[in-house]
Amino acid sequence: TASMSYTFASGGIHSMYARCADQYDTQTASYLNFTSGSSVNVNVTADKLPVITSGPSYTTSPCASPTTQTGCNVNFTVSATDSDGDPLTYSWIFGDGGSSNLQNPSYHYATATTYAVIITVSDNRGGATSSGVTLPVTAPTLLVALSANPSTWVDSLSGVDLTATTSGTMSGTINYKFDCKNDGGWELQINNTTTNPYTAVDLCNYASIGNYTAKVFIERGDGNAQATTGISVVSNQPPVCQISVSKNGTVDQWIDINVSGSSDPEGSLASVNFSSDNILNGSPNGTWDPLGPYSWTVSSGNWSALNKTMKWSFASAGSYETWAQLTDNVGLTNSCYATTTITSCFPGNTKNCTSSQGCNHTLTCQAAGTWPACPTDQCAPGTNQSCGTNGTQVCTPSCSWGICAEQGNCAGTPPPSCPTCYQPVCVASAWQCQPAEAQTDSGDCRECDGNGNSVYLCAEICVVDTCTSCSIYDGGCGYGGCGVSEKPSWSYSGGICQYACQYNVSCEGEIPPPPPTCQRGYPTVTLNPSSQAGTAGQQLLFTVYVINTDSSNLCGDSTFSLAKSCPSGWPGCSLDLSSLTISPNQSKSTILRVTSPSPPYTKGDYGISVTATNNSASQYLRTAYGVYQVTNNPPQASASCYPQGCSQSAGSCSGYTWTSFCLKNNSTDPDDTSDIKNSIWTITGQMEDTSNCLAVSGNPVCNWTLPSNFTAGNYSAQLYVEDKTGASDTVYKSFSILQDIIAEFDCSLNSEGPWQECETLKASEGEIVYFRDKSTPSDGGSPIVSRSWTFEDGTPAASVLQYPSSSFQKIDQGSGRATLMVTDSNGRSDTTLHQVWVTIPLPEWQEIPPL
Repeated sequence: TASMSYTFASGGIHSMYARCADQYDTQTASYLNFTSGSSVNVNVTADKLPVITSGPSYTTSPCASPTTQTGCNVNFTVSATDSDGDPLTYSWIFGDGGSSNLQNPSYHYATATTYAVIITVSDNRGGATSSGVTLPVTAPTLLVALSANPSTWVDSLSGVDLTATTSGTMSGTINYKFDCKNDGGWELQINNTTTNPYTAVDLCNYASIGNYTAKVFIERGDGNAQATTGISVVSNQPPVCQISVSKNGTVDQWIDINVSGSSDPEGSLASVNFSSDNILNGSPNGTWDPLGPYSWTVSSGNWSALNKTMKWSFASAGSYETWAQLTDNVGLTNSCYATTTITSCFPGNTKNCTSSQGCNHTLTCQAAGTWPACPTDQCAPGTNQSCGTNGTQVCTPSCSWGICAEQGNCAGTPPPSCPTCYQPVCVASAWQCQPAEAQTDSGDCRECDGNGNSVYLCAEICVVDTCTSCSIYDGGCGYGGCGVSEKPSWSYSGGICQYACQYNVSCEGEIPPPPPTCQRGYPTVTLNPSSQAGTAGQQLLFTVYVINTDSSNLCGDSTFSLAKSCPSGWPGCSLDLSSLTISPNQSKSTILRVTSPSPPYTKGDYGISVTATNNSASQYLRTAYGVYQVTNNPPQASASCYPQGCSQSAGSCSGYTWTSFCLKNNSTDPDDTSDIKNSIWTITGQMEDTSNCLAVSGNPVCNWTLPSNFTAGNYSAQLYVEDKTGASDTVYKSFSILQDIIAEFDCSLNSEGPWQECETLKASEGEIVYFRDKSTPSDGGSPIVSRSWTFEDGTPAASVLQYPSSSFQKIDQGSGRATLMVTDSNGRSDTTLHQVWVTIPLPEWQEIPPL
């Protein structure tokens, strides 16, 4: 026996020669089945290099990032494979002269800089692969901040908490030392703790008025740090109370009582309460709100702690003192009040009324802030009265008598009720509605034009059936939200009287002397549009126009600062420009961008405003008001396919007949999913189906499941979703239904047939029954790849053949039951069962001779 080994230097096809000889140099054939001098081809593959499958990467411990702190180690990891199965070795170069041959080493850096770390993975045949990672190493940092709670009090202060918060990259446990007065006397020392932040509870006491400094000193790892904080003990003063209330309002209207200008000189405000009374003597004579006092920092009821505003209303007209009472954190109180006048309505406002005769009228609030009485009309619509020899007149829909008309041949039937500006006329024994005569009264400030039209007669407003100019209204100084030096300037727009606040020198008490260089004017500020509708989460753009009304011959350019106001908590409220520089009698504009909160959000009208202030004279300012109408978001229809049923996982839009294939209704409503009122599925294709969710299941968001009678084919589903406001959305989804596998077989007592339904076949015990597989694979699933037969009380009892056979014994009622389960190339399976009628042969009769 001889053997040898050889290492090839390169890959490829190599030839090996072998020749065997005895001691006499007699050559002989090799027992390896090649002859002397013959060759064997050996296929030698080249060495495959190692592959780095993950890394190199690193973590640090116990520090959060690589630093030069003592004990801060960098833990390197790498994973590699070799397809040849060769053993691997690892060589790390750490970039600072250090190295390691471990696969996953740990290393500490002493100098802060950025290092290039290289890993080389080698096999035992000279193959090697390298990779690297950049590692920034920094010097450790240590910072501390100190806060006191409370930090300000009155007269004396005890039980102050000091809280130290440590930050930076230095790691390890912390030593704390607290000094309440920064006098070198450490009131508390805590060592080797991991608590951060650390609060020294009720640590410091200050018995007298003064300013104090507290100090903390910390040690961590290789470093230390310190911080201080101030604490003040002051003499207590009562709160400063400032109240702002609109000078005018109407009965049952919400009026804002604003106390945002109030403060406490040395402490904090704790609560506020409100009252009002109609005894104008500068003293609070009313009952304080029984739901108060209200927390200064927590909203409740009609109190908004964010805006420091209370919503208040009055049940009857009159003049009132509205009071606020403030309480500070040590119980001192102070009160203040403002006077407001409440009328039944604002002049120019309108409302509807119905007369005793049944006609509707529009009432306009009078200059005195009171409503006029509802008019009394001539008659009730549809009634009629005799005109004597002139016939009969019928009351029109506007509650006024129509013209007298002869009934003629129509006397046997009552005249009809005609529309406004039409009257009944008897024509050829039949009543007809024809246009009333011109100037026939057709309602408040309206008359007929002779062509059947009701014409409005007023250039501006109608007050108790009389045309009136908006100029009759004058609410006085400070009316309806105007400034104390302003009066309303009335105009007619949009069918109602409207006003804008304008400066009026009579409101100043006396005419001020003209300024020496410039006559200032209040800027004119408008929002365009003044009202817009948008859905929750939508951004709306309002154009802000500002007109400089300064006298052009004396004043130069003025810069107007712009301040916007939007509802509290809204995510977007910004001006493209925060100021505008405008020449006298000129205008400029910018954009106010307002975004309402994302749905769900309450629909309704929300006020916005922009105030322009003349920086040259800050008392000259004006505010423009607008409305953001948050409207309904329509629903969003969405559907997805679940081939195994909606309780399973989503998948392709392809299913099989007789399965639980399901279309899932994923529809949502951005405002609130409960806003969805109903969903309707409409299926078209080989077969059709309509499913109204509310009618079928009572659930407005229901799924659609494949009916058992649906045949294979391509289908389209339409899902219609409607919300409670009538807004809707529709989505379409195409899907395919494939014919599923069908297991079936028949039987015979002969291998060649004839074949028949197994339930009609009778076989005697022990008689062979032949079975024929007639199964149909699913669409695209041909051929059937497996069969599994079972024969109850049969021999054999099971088979995997396409055409098996079995003989049965009659044991019980289940004897002769054959079950077939088939599976096709799609992996689809089905099972069916038939039963052969197994009989027991009767014994043969034999004749027995008589004895």
